[in-house]
Amino acid sequence: MAVSNDSSDIIKRIQSGELNDSDLESLRQLLQNNDNETLQQLGKFNVSIDEGKEIHIGDRNYFNWNDEAIQAVVEVVQQGKAVAVFNPTGKVTIYNYYNYYREETTTASVDTTEETDNLPCPYRGLFSFGPEDAKYFFGREVFIKKLYQATQTRNFIPVLGASGSGKSSVVFAGLVPKLQQEGNWQFTYFRPGFLRKKDKQDIPDPFYALATALVPLYTPQLNETKQLAQANELADFLRSGQVLLSDVISKIQQNYPNSQLLLIADQFEEIYTVCESEKIRRQFLDILIDNIYTPTSNSPLVLVLTMRADFLGNALSYNSFAEVLNSDIKLGGMSHKQLREVIEKPAELLGVEFEPGLVESILDDVEDAPGNLPLLEFALTELWKRRKGKQITHDAYQEIGKVQGALTRHADSVFSKLSLDEKQRVRGIFIQLVNPGDGTEGIKDTRRRVTKSELGESNWNLVTKLAGQNCRLVVTSQNANQQETVEVVHEALIRDWHQLRDWVNESREIIRNGRKIEARAKEWEDKGRKGYTLHGRQLRDAKEFQKEKAEQFELSSLAKEFIKVSINSEWKNRIKLVSILMMPIVIVSIILFPDLRQRNIENIKEKLKSGEGGKRELEYLVAGCDVKHRQKLPRNLANFFFGNCVDLFRFEFPQQLYLMKANLDGAKLSEAFFRHPILQEANLNEANLYGAKLMGANLMEADLSDANLNEANLREANLYSTNLSRAKLFRANLMEADLMGADLMEADLRQASFSEANLWEADLSYANLEGANLEGADLSHADLSHADLTQTQLWEADFNGAKLTQANLEGADFRKVTFRDRSFGQAKNLTPEQVKSACNWQKAKFDPEFLDKLNKFPDPEEKPDCSIWEDDSP
Repeated sequence: MAVSNDSSDIIKRIQSGELNDSDLESLRQLLQNNDNETLQQLGKFNVSIDEGKEIHIGDRNYFNWNDEAIQAVVEVVQQGKAVAVFNPTGKVTIYNYYNYYREETTTASVDTTEETDNLPCPYRGLFSFGPEDAKYFFGREVFIKKLYQATQTRNFIPVLGASGSGKSSVVFAGLVPKLQQEGNWQFTYFRPGFLRKKDKQDIPDPFYALATALVPLYTPQLNETKQLAQANELADFLRSGQVLLSDVISKIQQNYPNSQLLLIADQFEEIYTVCESEKIRRQFLDILIDNIYTPTSNSPLVLVLTMRADFLGNALSYNSFAEVLNSDIKLGGMSHKQLREVIEKPAELLGVEFEPGLVESILDDVEDAPGNLPLLEFALTELWKRRKGKQITHDAYQEIGKVQGALTRHADSVFSKLSLDEKQRVRGIFIQLVNPGDGTEGIKDTRRRVTKSELGESNWNLVTKLAGQNCRLVVTSQNANQQETVEVVHEALIRDWHQLRDWVNESREIIRNGRKIEARAKEWEDKGRKGYTLHGRQLRDAKEFQKEKAEQFELSSLAKEFIKVSINSEWKNRIKLVSILMMPIVIVSIILFPDLRQRNIENIKEKLKSGEGGKRELEYLVAGCDVKHRQKLPRNLANFFFGNCVDLFRFEFPQQLYLMKANLDGAKLSEAFFRHPILQEANLNEANLYGAKLMGANLMEADLSDANLNEANLREANLYSTNLSRAKLFRANLMEADLMGADLMEADLRQASFSEANLWEADLSYANLEGANLEGADLSHADLSHADLTQTQLWEADFNGAKLTQANLEGADFRKVTFRDRSFGQAKNLTPEQVKSACNWQKAKFDPEFLDKLNKFPDPEEKPDCSIWEDDSP
């Protein structure tokens, strides 16, 4: 029986837990096409798209309907989140807020047990209270009033308090909603540790953080993409002094003439924990200080800064900043009465009560330490999940381990359910998320935000799991560059979870040493990559660290490149020193060396002519090719120190280089230049042919399995029935190559060029073809099952009879592709728009549901020119 793909039916199957993969794909297609009925159905579960095309799913936000967004839809539908939590007409707009708190700005999930009435949880766990949570925020009314009064007379308000004292919450859920009632305030927000993409590296940049906060108000007429570019430009201008902060504020005042501006600099301790350059730190503080001294009558700006009190010593070390901090407002601990309000009043609002004596027990356990507030809030959240009807019980409190044990018990429970491999990886992930202090009460450990690229793609599925509804140990979000980021949900987890504390204590020295290398790499980058490399003991330590500590602390790609450049620099310096000390011997050797070298080459030439030469002889001829292009030494010196790099293309053989059936297993031939070599049936298993020039090579039926052919040139090569399974062909040139019947199973073919190549009956199953160019390629009867063709260029390619089971076709360019007699029923992420840009798509086979969408989808205004296929048989 056919399964209905009507949105209401899909939602019912999600609620009942009976959905399947085709449901998820159908849902994605409906959402990608902005289907009104589907969006209306999901609106009940807080799924919406705003005017800027940002997708809001419960308390999370996305920019496209990727797998994580679809999974988030499933979660909120299954949890039945109530729309009553939100008040769209009274919602406070804080610009840039979602760049940091994409999972923290909405009241917690709704309880759907039969004994309750779908009540929203009024407690925030380890998350900060946001503007939407103001009605559940109690105990800080006096302090909020004090903050509010300060905004009427001052343009700089530093809020200092202990970690976990609620500094962010008192600003966002207290001060902001109170100012919002006046109706003449604009709000924007940043954290100084915000990451900026620069030269392919994610670098903390306070100037960029500030610019991203100001740009939406500075240039409100620009779209999101242009504002991102504007933020990059403005950050550089602010740093260089070409644009003053006061000028930016004046422009904002012109854009919003009757408004004041509240600029919130949250978690300002990041200027010390994340920003490692003292010069940049002081430059940034100076531009803030200059603006602070502007009279309030001349500026609409009020800067509210929240910072941990234990970093006050760092702040006072810079005299200019110390002067303006004299007027700070300190947020202390809560009184017994205030804590009672925190516990009781949110529940009272929803008609829920505590068993007699339970509140007193909780108060006794909280003690006076401000850092216990997040533990209290987490315990209350766990209690809410376990309430009986409209009563919170003593039994539930014992079950969660009371206030002090609730968080650690939860973390231990999550950790215990992980597989052995996941447990090993979790340690590395959490170590990356901590900035280690000195291991004493002096400088405490703090949380650190890192990007997906820093942690690595292979770890992100586990990160997503840890951020999921049932774990909540980390928070994922996206920054202004739409890069996915992650951080520990709260510093209370670092302080109180014994497992994480042990990991950090065991690895404290490793983390510090790794960060020192990262800092040196950053300095090298800032200095234009000229000089400032490691040498001597420092370089030996860095190499040893990279080799032995990779599992505990994986260095960034910048740091790895920095070490590599330092090694090359050290090697060159050694060569110079040896050259000076051994100059007489070297001079004699160099005089004699060309003669000896040429005789050896002539002998090898004779061997190769007679067919006796093989792996050893070839490696001798090209041993220096892989370093030749990186060295700036004279040719004779380069050959002397690094080996030969004979240009085999110009090698005067009477015929082609004949190596048929040669055993070249594991041969090191990177960057070698061959002239139409005959390597038919040769064994090149695991050979290193990186960057090799093999144009027109005869590699028919050769074994190139697991070979490294990254960036190799195989144009017009004969690879008929060649074994290239698991081979690395990243950015390789295979234009016009004959790959008929070749085995490319699980090969890395990312960004490779197969333009006009013959891939008839080739096995490309499980291959990674992301970003590859298959323009005009013949893929007739090829096996592309489970292959990744994301963003692949397929213009005018022939798919006649190709197998595409579970192939990922997301973003693939199908213009003028021929779909003759091809089934796309089990392909993934194919859209009607892609199909209708192809030729003869009517002759292809699709699932009935997709075909129905296809028929409803409008034809493109400019139809593809398919005249080349008109005479072909179907």
